[in-house]
Amino acid sequence: MLVRTVILISSFSAFALGAPTAQPSDTATSGSPTTTIKNGTYQGIYLEPFKQDAYLGMRFAQAPVGELRFRHPQSLNATWSGAANATEYGLGCAAAEDCLTINVVKPSAAAANLPVLVWNFGGGFVGGYSGDAAFNGSYLVQKSVELEKPIIFVSYNSGGFSVHSQAAAYGGRDDGLFRGLIIDSGLMAFQNWTVESQTSGYDAIVASANCTTAMDQLACLRAMPIAAFRTAAATGYSGVYYPVPDGNFFQEPIMKAYQKGAFVKVPAILGATIDDGTSGFLAPTGLNNDTAFQAALFDSFKLFALTTSNATIASFMDAYPNDPALGAPINSGEGVVSSGLQDKRSFAIFNDMVHGATRYATARRAAFQPDSVFSYRFAQLPQNQTMDAGVTHGSELAYVFGIQDRDSVAAAGGSYLGTRASDNTLSAEIMLAWINFVNNGNPNPSEEERFWPPYGRKALNFVWKSNASHVDRDDYREHTIDLKIKLGLGQL
Repeated sequence: MLVRTVILISSFSAFALGAPTAQPSDTATSGSPTTTIKNGTYQGIYLEPFKQDAYLGMRFAQAPVGELRFRHPQSLNATWSGAANATEYGLGCAAAEDCLTINVVKPSAAAANLPVLVWNFGGGFVGGYSGDAAFNGSYLVQKSVELEKPIIFVSYNSGGFSVHSQAAAYGGRDDGLFRGLIIDSGLMAFQNWTVESQTSGYDAIVASANCTTAMDQLACLRAMPIAAFRTAAATGYSGVYYPVPDGNFFQEPIMKAYQKGAFVKVPAILGATIDDGTSGFLAPTGLNNDTAFQAALFDSFKLFALTTSNATIASFMDAYPNDPALGAPINSGEGVVSSGLQDKRSFAIFNDMVHGATRYATARRAAFQPDSVFSYRFAQLPQNQTMDAGVTHGSELAYVFGIQDRDSVAAAGGSYLGTRASDNTLSAEIMLAWINFVNNGNPNPSEEERFWPPYGRKALNFVWKSNASHVDRDDYREHTIDLKIKLGLGQL
């Protein structure tokens, strides 16, 4: 069933195409499909409207609880007789510690040797869930069958570890695990954290958990009930949770890895939305004057272990003047957003951080593979989106997944595809490009029908917008984005 692998990761999202894997045996009926792997047999569910077999909530590792908390996932060592249930999504990691499950959706009549799209959700290490209705892979699989380019869709619960980090793992060592990447909705890679810079946060959590004097602090944390640990973590530390280089798997900050060329070189699509920094997750808000803005900028740079010298802060104050017309959402005029008089100024800085990292990663990949790296910028304002957010982080994902069950997505609080005819048309175009890439490592149907040129040495970018998609040079907000790249590389 599973032969070639692709990964799609959201909210710092990506596709990756991988090497052949062993095929489990499949038996499908209209009632209860089954599949057999080394550990035993799973019984899935037949999705009649889609003519698809789904295997949901299958464990891919031992439960990371007790002594396995804060350790690398351990191989699943259980076997069973009979058919284990695989008809419901497992719980997300934000809701339950025992969450390491995987889901597979495939055309019921699929032949063997199909390409596989693996979805790794985003969520900034604090949220996200493979069973989220907004990321239902059935519509992508259905579209792939209609196009006679069938794919298999896989999603799994994890910490959402960045595909950029996976591609740069072990100094960019290529273990043949994937054959392509799609990085959706931006890359926030400007943090220069180290173990040393983050130790104070760890110490605060340990103190809040009353484990400071324990002979083995990790053993103390592992012994706590998960609810008590989460309370202690939330009470003791108010920062953000991201991986830091460990000198082994994650050897150095992502921007530095790209600078060195220390990453797996495979076909790639990289892109962001035009207002990717307005989500409020990273950009400070509630800023109403220069003093508050400057203080927030200093605190944010310090949080991400970036240069906080007076000269650096002053250069950003100059590059981003207090002019709402120059802020983000981009091209939204002279009005301010409701959260703060200078919040558009703040959004612009973090917006350019996302675009800066994405541009640098794209350019570095294209330097090695000028004909197989593709760049995009998503510029379509979703239906009923507020102007405070604009075309914000993740706005393109509703178009990528093409989900027509809008009520389920809305009920889960997700961003759903609009009901305008132009929304469906744009979604079909994007789904076609992504499915082409999963199959061939190229978003174009063929060389004769090429609409999206590679980034190449001309730095070409494809802009997605209803009835107005086009190619342009990737010089969007060039001056301020270049300033961000220098910041991320430690050149300021």
